[in-house]
Amino acid sequence: MGKYEEALRVYSQLQSEGMEPDSFTFVGLFSSCSVSSTVAEGAQVHVHSVKFGLDSDVSVGNSIVNFYSKCGFTDSALEAFESINRPNSVCWAGIISGFAQNGEGEKALMQFCKMRKFIDKTDEFSSSSVIKAVSSWAAVEQGRHLHAHVMKSGLDCTIYVGSAVIDMYSKCGMVEDAQKVFSVMPEKNVVSWNSMITGYAQNGFCKEALLLFQEMTSSGILPTAVTFVGILFACSHAGLVEEGRNFYNLMVHNYGIPPSMEHCTCMVDLLGRAGYLEEAEAFLLSSSFSKEPESGGLFFLPVEFIRILMLALELLSTACF
Repeated sequence: MGKYEEALRVYSQLQSEGMEPDSFTFVGLFSSCSVSSTVAEGAQVHVHSVKFGLDSDVSVGNSIVNFYSKCGFTDSALEAFESINRPNSVCWAGIISGFAQNGEGEKALMQFCKMRKFIDKTDEFSSSSVIKAVSSWAAVEQGRHLHAHVMKSGLDCTIYVGSAVIDMYSKCGMVEDAQKVFSVMPEKNVVSWNSMITGYAQNGFCKEALLLFQEMTSSGILPTAVTFVGILFACSHAGLVEEGRNFYNLMVHNYGIPPSMEHCTCMVDLLGRAGYLEEAEAFLLSSSFSKEPESGGLFFLPVEFIRILMLALELLSTACF
């Protein structure tokens, strides 16, 4: 029995015993829905929360918003949010994050602007969420306004807001601004380092990305899978074949990080761009992503797709030379 089924069983038992549910009951139900159920099942729970007049409760309403957001139903999430009686900063952060995670940056920014009329001080979560949303559509002017706002609020020095600002400037092609933010951050974690490394890599500053990786590891920060996506991307676009091979082996053998689809794509791109087509094909065929599902591969790439990909790489290699 799954979490949702078990939660629903307990809920049904409460009703059969004549006990009315409270806010904790529905928060638990929506938490279970978010993990394992369909939108229809969650909507049924929503109807029950309305029936008992608990949908306007802050904790229940926030759970409903989070549920619909995770399912991609942002219109329903907004309706649920607007039913909440006096939403707090957590509720505002929830709806902003919901729009941001679903690629609706303009709506996330709109809610953030509304929030500032009702909430005196914005928090780290809502600020980082709306900055990420703005970065998804590379809105430079809005991004600068948000950066000024978080600086005024003193949030620009926090790890997650600072990292979001770095990511925003990088996606807008403003690497120098991203680097300035990174350099003045009083505290950095792996997210901050990854944001700057990725920013360098995506904007063609490949040497800087590799140097920053060395600085990061020298500082005692352990790289993650995300770190190596940025590094391999940098190697690919700079034509650093041997360095790319070395970094891939370092990731797998020294840090014990299993390669993802993104890592393998970067490696195939690196080898293909440099004209090592046979090695690229052998690498692709030997990776877990080319294996049949029952053999334990994480992702299945049909042989025909691999052939098409190799043809594309061959054309790319010819164009590069």
